[in-house]
Amino acid sequence: MARQEMIPWFWDLQQVSIESLPRPGSKGGNRQEHRKTSMNGDNYTQLTLSDILEERPFTHPDHVSAELAILRSMVQSLCQTMEQLQSISPESRPIIQFHPEPHGRMQRIVLNRPKKLLRRNQLVVVGFFGQKRGDVEMLPLRNRLDKELIGEFPQHRDLLSYSTLEFLNGNFGNLILFTNEQAKSQWRVSRAHAEAVETLAPRYYRSVRLYNGILPGGILASETLHLTRVMYYDYEEMPPWLGLRAISEYA
Repeated sequence: MARQEMIPWFWDLQQVSIESLPRPGSKGGNRQEHRKTSMNGDNYTQLTLSDILEERPFTHPDHVSAELAILRSMVQSLCQTMEQLQSISPESRPIIQFHPEPHGRMQRIVLNRPKKLLRRNQLVVVGFFGQKRGDVEMLPLRNRLDKELIGEFPQHRDLLSYSTLEFLNGNFGNLILFTNEQAKSQWRVSRAHAEAVETLAPRYYRSVRLYNGILPGGILASETLHLTRVMYYDYEEMPPWLGLRAISEYA
């Protein structure tokens, strides 16, 4: 495997003010009615590629290309970690590795099915970026729910890896790779994951961006990672406001 260089410019991205981002299109200040769509029993507000919601800056479309770069870089880190392993351990338990990042931060990489990661098959991608509340302490990377979540991994044979990247301001980004859509759906309803969504997320985060995508070339071709949609969760409202943007043409 050829070593790939990390992308250096975005590591403090989560601290950038949305006001500094360029504004595509001309819909910035216009309040308008948006269509609703139902998914998994919830109603989402549909956003176009150019919709900008002034009252919800975390939905700004410019986040898409920036976080696509971060996810591709996390795939590169995953690839580098696989290179550094002297041998592939039995797959009965997850392998946990730590990849150093700039400014003393760390990326944790959990390898659940490392041998499957080495195949040049198309993979299913989930990306997570949360914006924590200002009045909560930075969540430790290794907390009770996190341990329970990883403890469930052996039950999910097609959940291949789970990477967590910490940002300087206490926010986190996650990259999860699956072999197929069915595996993603099964993991979504697991007990620990359901608790994280229902209990932890509303308390710790004010908003979340959740991406779906594919990695056609596998981890050896991070540049092929392609995003298809992003789901938005605004926990400043209860029940939370939900948004959905198709981004296959944008990203």
